[in-house]
Amino acid sequence: MLLFSGQLNSIVVNKNLTYILFFAAIPALFSCKDKTEYRVGSDFEIYVQHFEQEAATRNRTFNFKSSGLIIEFSDLKEGVAGLCNYEKPIRIEVDKAYWDSLGLQNGTDQMREELIFHEMGHGILNRTHTNSVLLNDEWKSMMCGGNVVSGRTWNLNYHGERRAYYLDELFNESAPVPAFATESFNTDTADFVQVYRDEFTSTASTKWKLGQTNNGKATIENSMLKYESQSSVNLIVLIATPVNVLSDFSFECTLQYTGTDDSKYGIVYGTYTDENQQAATSGASLEYFLINNDQKATIGNRSWFSYFTQVTRVRRWSTVPTDITSDFQYRQKVRCMPITSE
Repeated sequence: MLLFSGQLNSIVVNKNLTYILFFAAIPALFSCKDKTEYRVGSDFEIYVQHFEQEAATRNRTFNFKSSGLIIEFSDLKEGVAGLCNYEKPIRIEVDKAYWDSLGLQNGTDQMREELIFHEMGHGILNRTHTNSVLLNDEWKSMMCGGNVVSGRTWNLNYHGERRAYYLDELFNESAPVPAFATESFNTDTADFVQVYRDEFTSTASTKWKLGQTNNGKATIENSMLKYESQSSVNLIVLIATPVNVLSDFSFECTLQYTGTDDSKYGIVYGTYTDENQQAATSGASLEYFLINNDQKATIGNRSWFSYFTQVTRVRRWSTVPTDITSDFQYRQKVRCMPITSE
């Protein structure tokens, strides 16, 4: 099911994940401490194993049960998810409340792994925060963090080929620029078949659901699908097309929002049958690409704890699309044309 979003600005938790690099001065009274102590809670053990395995595939060898490592729960200050203490052995603290909150929604393993790997990047790989961005404005490294940059959160699209790249970069800061960050649409579309095209010239031929709902009204005017919101809740307009959203597909569209606030609008995918429900509370698993008139775009799935990533330098493309991959591993071919000037 392919859907259009009129306003979905509250379907994600905009948590600013702050990773603090903490340099600890250890007093002499701890000089007898076992510097090879291995004390990793059961919640974290699998991610330490993943770290060793991912390092091994990149010709880095670690055996923390021999060299020592401590990872434990703590009650960190508001907004802090993890803390690396430069002791011997390295000791990592993880905020218990935040860790538990990740387990309540989808994407638990990816987000927990990213958190642990980020802190181990500090303590084990001696990485500091890296807040530069790729050509497509996504973070260059999972080691982003520290002081807020341009009001952005540290959310990372840690899935599929993006996860592979971020792991490469974690263990090698000179990792080559990934293909997904270039302006080329690298997906082989030779066998793609057009399944739906709508110029919005006729109410008879459109597959979009027109008319009045509890929250607004959808009409076709001047070769555009027009949606007028009559509610403050998240809104969608349904469309029934033969698109398998679990397979590879692309879309191209032009979107406009005539309001003056920072409401988000965009394209949403998933199984969702009742536009009178609120998308944020209906339980529907919806993939989304949203943008506002300040050209801030967010990409994610509303069943996750937060959006995958946010980009703030969305450009207007003439023929070259931007390429975004979600956890479903589909490609989105998007031409975004906000009504504000560049």
